[in-house]
Amino acid sequence: MLKSLGEAPELPEMIETRLIKPSRNQLREEMGNIDELMESIRTSGLLCPIILRPVGSSFEVVAGNRRFEACKRLHMTSILSIVRPMDDKEAFELSMVENVQRKSLSIIEAATSFKKYVEDFGWGSSNELARKLGKSPAYISHHMSLLKLPPLILKKLETGEFSQSFAQELLWVKDESTQLQLAELGSKHEMSIREVRSTTKSLKDEDSPFSGKWIRHKSGNEAVLLEKAVLSLRIAMVRIDSYVERAKRDETRKSLIQARFGIHKIIDETIAQKKVMENL
Repeated sequence: MLKSLGEAPELPEMIETRLIKPSRNQLREEMGNIDELMESIRTSGLLCPIILRPVGSSFEVVAGNRRFEACKRLHMTSILSIVRPMDDKEAFELSMVENVQRKSLSIIEAATSFKKYVEDFGWGSSNELARKLGKSPAYISHHMSLLKLPPLILKKLETGEFSQSFAQELLWVKDESTQLQLAELGSKHEMSIREVRSTTKSLKDEDSPFSGKWIRHKSGNEAVLLEKAVLSLRIAMVRIDSYVERAKRDETRKSLIQARFGIHKIIDETIAQKKVMENL
């Protein structure tokens, strides 16, 4: 179980490496580069014991999978460990607490572990998990909601092509192709969070062709092109709005507003053409 404040400290002991197995519920998909960790252990020894739990005649890593892997690669015959009896739920909680405190999980790894705890395993609500991790309920729910995004967008988020805040805004868009197009623009740093927020707000318009009411033609490649054109035009209109706010001269502001009206007219014409294409 998780240790409470005031309890007697546990004494680490040397456990034979051959008796230790990796965690069955690892939170990290990749170990990452552990060369520096190996060099640190080689030079100074394992300063922070790994945490194990007894499973049958062996032990399972609860916290410290990277340290365990580094020790194995160094061919260490025994590893400094703390052994603690735990069930699956307690082991998963402790692993999450350690990784969240160390900030060693990626955004998607954290989101996936939260989802497993709350939904897949049914071990507690988002609020209960938030209390255990010392985070707000919103922190948990925001992470979990990201898993609703398409895999390609999650990959871009994982590689740092745009921020979590940017990805969060994409959740307001229900059409996947539109999400992907906005994500592409975001990854090229062509859109700010404010711009994508304004764009997604405009896409929530009930009459928008992106509201989910439109049925796509099976061979409607041309209609899809028009759909993408409309999105690009909406983005341009959002950007002109920001320019209007920054304009200091009336002549400049007037010119920008006229340009905005012109774009709005083109959007209406393009939407009308898209309807024609989808009815063919």
